[in-house]
Amino acid sequence: MYLHRPRLHRALEEALPEGVLVHAPPGFGKTLLLKGFAEAKGLPYRRDWSPEPGCYDLRKPPPEVLPGQVVAARQARLPALHRLGPEDLAFTPEEVGELARRLGKRELARPVYDLFGGWPHLTRKALEKGEAAWTPELRAFLEGLLPPLDLRPFLLPLPEAAFRQAGFGEAVEALLAQALAQGVPLRPLPALAAYLEATHPLPPEETARRLLEAALALGAWEEALETAGRYGGGLLLWTLERAGRPLLEGGKVELFFRHAERVAHPTPRLRLLLALGHRMRGELDRGLAVLEGLPEEDPAFLAEVLLARGTLLGLKGAHGEAEGIFSQGVALGETPLRARFLTSRGAARIRLGRYREAAEDLEEALFLSRKERLKEVEALTLHNLAIARHHLGELAEAVRLYREVLPLKTAPLSRAYTLLSLGEALSYLGRFLEAKKALLQAKEEAWASGDYRAMGYTLLNLARPPKAPHLPGTPRLLTGGSGIVGPWKPPGT
Repeated sequence: MYLHRPRLHRALEEALPEGVLVHAPPGFGKTLLLKGFAEAKGLPYRRDWSPEPGCYDLRKPPPEVLPGQVVAARQARLPALHRLGPEDLAFTPEEVGELARRLGKRELARPVYDLFGGWPHLTRKALEKGEAAWTPELRAFLEGLLPPLDLRPFLLPLPEAAFRQAGFGEAVEALLAQALAQGVPLRPLPALAAYLEATHPLPPEETARRLLEAALALGAWEEALETAGRYGGGLLLWTLERAGRPLLEGGKVELFFRHAERVAHPTPRLRLLLALGHRMRGELDRGLAVLEGLPEEDPAFLAEVLLARGTLLGLKGAHGEAEGIFSQGVALGETPLRARFLTSRGAARIRLGRYREAAEDLEEALFLSRKERLKEVEALTLHNLAIARHHLGELAEAVRLYREVLPLKTAPLSRAYTLLSLGEALSYLGRFLEAKKALLQAKEEAWASGDYRAMGYTLLNLARPPKAPHLPGTPRLLTGGSGIVGPWKPPGT
């Protein structure tokens, strides 16, 4: 039964001045589409011009055919043309519903679409013959379509480069060549993928691990985790331990938890990642609970646990406990996380009003972060050191540090708070024009961040009249990395 498809007719109409290449495996309705388009435009149509009607060239007909006819072309590659491929020709849910209505099978529209993913040939046959014919029809159609190459190593949703890196290069080349020759797309539509998954066993775990290692080396974290999820067990756990942190840092928190919840007995390494995930969800108590009872024999792993635990305590406002945890980390000696421990302890000491000790920690952390080229730690250390100097009344030094850290910050909210503190320090130094300029820049960054608290602080500072140069002993409030830090006190009090 013919189904009018206006969206495809519009695509053909728009592409005709330059030409369009329609390509898909058998059964996608290429001939029916072009015939219907020719009839709708009142043009003659013939389909027997080419013995290999795999692609249709609408740009210019052969010389013996009248202008405007739609014909089959022998050329397989016409890169200058617009293209309509399998994904474009697949039925939309609305088109399946319309076809089901015309056939009197409206109740089958949704299950047919869910099963075949919009594959036109199978969708039409399934609607015509009913549910009993779905599986045999699918099998019979695919048996004549698939290339003879063993596809099992290629059923995992990993980037092609992972197969090449894992040593499957020749097989990939063969698959591509046969797929091109037979019109099978390398990435099949959902109907084909669902069929292959149901009828072919997954590759052996040794093969999958090689591919996963290549995918992880390429940074394909999400694809690797989705693939490992099909196996579960040890392979999923192995992949989670390697892909978990980059996924979390990339904001894929729920995706990480969806897979992590399938692991019955998480390893200490995975528990550390779970704590990070709970922190990103704002579930601070759950994060602390996950960290309880972790082994402490490995100094490097212990350092990561201490840093995670101290960070969670600091976010809860337990700055005294957090300082104690970070001090344990500092006492471990020269570890890769020493700069982070010193920076975090310095921030905790600022919150506790111990600015001189905080400045000493942060000076050492700054030296280490620059030596080890830890740009993220360097930016955080500079900002906290500027706040400590600011609280100590060393305003000129604080201004220098605020300006030094600004180029290292890219997030609008972080820049807004640094500019706020810079504006306040300049104002107390009596450099009012520079202060206003900094506060106006802070307003722009706060607006870009969408953070109303930062915007409120900025507007309050802009509304205040110019302050007289600061005199020691005069109480004031200081804006820091996350809002109001606390009253200023002169050294020694």
